[in-house]
Amino acid sequence: HSSKDARQAACQALSKICVPGDSTALSVVESHLRHEDAGVRENVYFALAQVAGRGSAKAINALSKGVDDSDECVRETTLRALINVATKGDTVALAAGLAKLDDESAVVRCAALE
Repeated sequence: HSSKDARQAACQALSKICVPGDSTALSVVESHLRHEDAGVRENVYFALAQVAGRGSAKAINALSKGVDDSDECVRETTLRALINVATKGDTVALAAGLAKLDDESAVVRCAALE
């Protein structure tokens, strides 16, 4: 859909109604990871964590790339989403979090500490 509000609403709805690990929902969400609007990307990363379920390597890899987004809110949301997906000791998630401990944004640094 061309409306960013509609895409954001769709991501929020998917995160509430999909069964974790649903491959179709994951594909739909992943197709918007590089959306031009930061608000849409933020919702997409949040939905990805909800749809993927705990321990999803595919989601963890995508989220670990999202921590380098140009938008502060997207980086924060992505770090918080990683907490919900990664299992204890996940090296990819740990590396992504550690890399953001010196982020320019205090909000992002705080999220990395979690």
